[in-house]
Amino acid sequence: MNVVIRKAVLTLIAAFVSTGSRDAAMQWPSFLWSDPGLAPALKELKTTLMQENPQDHINNVLIPVSTFWGKQFADLRNGSLSDIGTFYDPDVRAYIERGSLERLADYLSAANIDRGSFLPTTSLGQKYGHIYAAPVVANARALFYNTKLFRQARTQPPKETATFLEAEKGLRKPELRQFGFATASKPSNASLMFIEVSSAIHIKAA
Repeated sequence: MNVVIRKAVLTLIAAFVSTGSRDAAMQWPSFLWSDPGLAPALKELKTTLMQENPQDHINNVLIPVSTFWGKQFADLRNGSLSDIGTFYDPDVRAYIERGSLERLADYLSAANIDRGSFLPTTSLGQKYGHIYAAPVVANARALFYNTKLFRQARTQPPKETATFLEAEKGLRKPELRQFGFATASKPSNASLMFIEVSSAIHIKAA
């Protein structure tokens, strides 16, 4: 089994557009506050932000991931916005197109952050050259291919879209649970994502 890394699945944070006067206490609801990998970094970021901006206070509000996405969207629709949002790459575009997010250029400049240092896929958080969301974590997005099946078919793994589609048709036999390719490309937990695809490609893997 071989794997080709193509791009990344992003988790992004952004500031919602304010619809009125902003209180000194900013609300930052997210499921990430309980994430063992990200929570320490976010709490350190929160502490640094409040130290550098003593007039502001940030309330980190833990929302279970099972209800977070629906609640964030419902709050937006109801006009009860938080100050900072959390997004996966597929849905951040909808918020940008709706005009719900603030431009971050001034915030990034004030923090001396070079936007050129961001991953290329941060373009998902941009529109017309303006950046609306900043990535905080990226998971590998990959295409796996089954080397044994290609050897048996006496062909090489494709490098173009057209030949990829032809190879996929020739190698795919769902009734035998045989797949020449598997993708790891959805957002959310990367570990679970790889577990989900591993069984499909491991059965016939070299």
